[in-house]
Amino acid sequence: MPSPQAHLPPWYLEGFAARGEPGDDGPHVWAFRPWIGEWKRAPVRRPDGAEHHFDDVEEGALDRVAPLGEEMLGLGGEVAPLLRQGLAARRPISPAERRALARFVAIVAVRNARGAGDLPLAEARAGVDAMERVLGEMGWVFWLASGKAYFITSSSPFHAALPERDRIAAGFRLTEPEVEVTMPLTPRVALHGTWRRKGELWRDASEDAHLELNGRTCKGAGQFLVSPEAALPG
Repeated sequence: MPSPQAHLPPWYLEGFAARGEPGDDGPHVWAFRPWIGEWKRAPVRRPDGAEHHFDDVEEGALDRVAPLGEEMLGLGGEVAPLLRQGLAARRPISPAERRALARFVAIVAVRNARGAGDLPLAEARAGVDAMERVLGEMGWVFWLASGKAYFITSSSPFHAALPERDRIAAGFRLTEPEVEVTMPLTPRVALHGTWRRKGELWRDASEDAHLELNGRTCKGAGQFLVSPEAALPG
């Protein structure tokens, strides 16, 4: 059984499975951990009997917010099909799909943030609810990678910023009109939340957009990066 104490759910990580890599024991990704210093091919799901897995959370670190991990796992039935099929095909998403995706991104934003394990559960849940409301009100741009380009993810892939002021999430409100948020959803699709538009829009990502989005993902990667290839694009 997948652990609610993992950083990210297997159904999300499976979307970043290595290209062209056979695996009778299930999909694999390429994971980079700073203390190892190189990309290692690793199974998305913990093998039976394995002592360590790249997606492990330090024992006890997220015990206080464990229900959020359980909820994140449970969103797979609603969100995974959208990530695997709908978004890259530029299919319009339903209100129910938008709510489920906003909830998933909100949980990742709060639960996987540095220091989240020290929050009382009620405070963490309030943060998730507030983040979900903000995401629901924002316009969404889905950036699409093509050709050899791809997006990576990390142990904490959500990023919020005020780009025009070169500031990161600390020290400003997410409701400020210049704020934008980003999160890779698959190697082909990244979410960009913005107050500059409403609804959803699909756009082909330029080389600069790839570099910017992957750079943001790296900034929050305290534990690991995950990629479909053993390299960081660009």
